[in-house]
Amino acid sequence: MLAVDTPVLVHNAGGDPVAPKIIQRGLQQIQDGTLQQRRNPDGKLDFYNNYEKNKRNAWWVGAKIYAPDPNNNDYRILEKDGQYKWVGPKGNVKGAGHFYGKLMNIPGCS
Repeated sequence: MLAVDTPVLVHNAGGDPVAPKIIQRGLQQIQDGTLQQRRNPDGKLDFYNNYEKNKRNAWWVGAKIYAPDPNNNDYRILEKDGQYKWVGPKGNVKGAGHFYGKLMNIPGCS
């Protein structure tokens, strides 16, 4: 595509969505050390286990799970070896809980 006489790169939709502000804030808190790893109801630290048996997500087994807002069950951040992914609401429906079937990139962090 050209803008006047200058070539311009155009990114078409269809890739991972831009990480929402709750994820961006959570990532900053993880990096600042102010967001602690999520704990399960039994008090044990929460780690990703790939119950969905998704081959693309197999490498992420054992990743730390963070809840950027403990009062919002729709979003989670995964961290493993300095790499990050995020998950959002199941079926993109607010209040439906998070869905680990699709791990999405955080621009600049994957």
